[in-house]
Amino acid sequence: MISLSEDEAEVQVGMMRVRARRSDLDTTLPSETPAEAPRAPAKKTRAAAEIPQPKGEAPADSLPASPGVELDLRGQRVEEALEQLDRHLDAAFLAGLPWVRIIHGKGTGRLRDAVRETLAHHSQVKTYKPGQDGEGGDGVTVAWLRL
Repeated sequence: MISLSEDEAEVQVGMMRVRARRSDLDTTLPSETPAEAPRAPAKKTRAAAEIPQPKGEAPADSLPASPGVELDLRGQRVEEALEQLDRHLDAAFLAGLPWVRIIHGKGTGRLRDAVRETLAHHSQVKTYKPGQDGEGGDGVTVAWLRL
């Protein structure tokens, strides 16, 4: 919790900050929570059930879990980073992500060059480009995956 007033609390989780009325917050500690009956699985919402799937593709709920669109390789040795990059690209491709953002930092440029060389020859990468000014500049590479 960042700050607390009589009526409002400001909470930060990771980079996200949220302000909420104190009355909206659950202040019960886990040990104080009464035992609850197991909950039934959440039902699909009507909107999610109506999303048409392209022919030949699996429904969205059968796709593997997404690894996320961002991979941070800063501070890693080139060999470790390239192994992690390969795993991340494979997982992102299988999860159906259209692109990934790879943070390699600026440093000496060895890691950046190795990442871009790998992307140039990777079977699941359609194209890539350096990050723009608002994305991290030359310390970031954005790669679009084949769909």
